[in-house]
Amino acid sequence: MCKDSDPVAHRIHSENAGRMLLASFVAGVSGEIGCQVKFQNPQDLRQSLTTALAVRGALQQESFAETFIPSSKVG
Repeated sequence: MCKDSDPVAHRIHSENAGRMLLASFVAGVSGEIGCQVKFQNPQDLRQSLTTALAVRGALQQESFAETFIPSSKVG
């Protein structure tokens, strides 16, 4: 990040860095987690991480439940 003594310039650089970090994270997340993060359209990295972790936890819980309760789907 640019070292600037001007507080306005510093804020602008900081906001741009945050947007680039968010875009990089969202672009790098794949699979169901990535789809859900993109659907949520997060406004910052914290929101995107919260969504990604929540979806990951839900998928793990679903997988764990299927281990003990087989699906009754016929097909």
